[in-house]
Amino acid sequence: MTNTPEKPTPAPAPVREAEGERDEAFLRRWSRRKHAARMEERAAPPAAAEQIEPPQPREKILTDADMPPIESLNEQSDFSMFLSSGVSEALRRQALRKLFTLPSVNQRCPLDSEWYDCRNTEALGNIITHDMREEMAREAQKLKDAALSALSGDTTAEPVTTSADGAAKATPAPESSGAAAEGRSDSGDEGSTA
Repeated sequence: MTNTPEKPTPAPAPVREAEGERDEAFLRRWSRRKHAARMEERAAPPAAAEQIEPPQPREKILTDADMPPIESLNEQSDFSMFLSSGVSEALRRQALRKLFTLPSVNQRCPLDSEWYDCRNTEALGNIITHDMREEMAREAQKLKDAALSALSGDTTAEPVTTSADGAAKATPAPESSGAAAEGRSDSGDEGSTA
């Protein structure tokens, strides 16, 4: 075993008496001011008690018997009384139904998505929209590409068929033997008739 020399521990820094006196003076001053503030609070409650308002008496809970007839309600009527906890649910609903049918309340916002009535719009007729024109151009390009590939003898291109709605669709060719795919018969002569 080797002896390792022990490191000397540093001595605590000497506290200057001037700082200690200053801290003590600060704490005494703070304590004295805090104590004075508490004494002022204890002496002041009578003045603060006069400013506190007594609690408001609870309002009378309205019932169905206290409500005016639904037919007498108009735009100037107070509907808030129908929201009292003593009013029956059926009467509350009748009052709210009456409120929401009043012309001043039953107005639609023009920014609402359902503002415009699109039920009676005119049919396009023979007007072709931009989207329709683009779709027609894509289908025409597909037909043109299919025709060019058929004329050039490209067998990898898929033949294009037209569906009932007029859209051209590429359909895969059925797999068959090479001779039948090229349109030749196995009998030999192309010009012979049977």
